[in-house]
Amino acid sequence: MDAEGLSRQKPGAILDNTARGELLDDLDALEASLRNGHLAAAAIDTLAQEPPCDHPLLTAWRNRDEWLEGRLVITPHNAFYSDHAAIEMRHNAAQTVKILLDEGRLRNQVTA
Repeated sequence: MDAEGLSRQKPGAILDNTARGELLDDLDALEASLRNGHLAAAAIDTLAQEPPCDHPLLTAWRNRDEWLEGRLVITPHNAFYSDHAAIEMRHNAAQTVKILLDEGRLRNQVTA
């Protein structure tokens, strides 16, 4: 998502990226879209560069600048984590091993 992609969003839209940091191409474009009010807000669970670079948008977020207050959420790509999620991950891993031992196949296998 670059400046052109952000400009094609409906005015007042909320950008939510929990997939890959590279999907949001340009922090300058995101900052401009938030500053001019085209985007109402953004929630970002990952950035293209981690640890993040020094950028005015991130500085404004860290400083809780008034223009951005309540409009930007950034988490360190672990927003999924909870006690329930940890139990579910262990359960799914155990199920995968059980299927391999019982049936000789791997579920969710990605081949190159």
